Amino acid sequence: MDCMEPISSVRDLINLWPKRADLAAELAQEMRRPVSVDQVHKWAQAGSIPPKFQFFVLKVAKGHGFSVDADLMLELHSGLPCGSLDAVAPHEAAE
Repeated sequence: MDCMEPISSVRDLINLWPKRADLAAELAQEMRRPVSVDQVHKWAQAGSIPPKFQFFVLKVAKGHGFSVDADLMLELHSGLPCGSLDAVAPHEAAE
């Protein structure tokens, strides 16, 4: 991932939506269960989206045409600096 991209943190990913309430509402509709704005705020503050929500965040993001995928989600949750996973040699990644 290029660190010059606008998405270099979970907060950046969440901020793709104009309002966190919009993301919460879309997730609630997609998941057919309540998702609160407070939950979304906590994810942004913690820099982490719980695993049970990650697939659905990616799904609604792609529905908007946002440039996100599972690799980005994994990198944002890796705890490593932006672009660190790009620097890992293929043999190191297999260990």
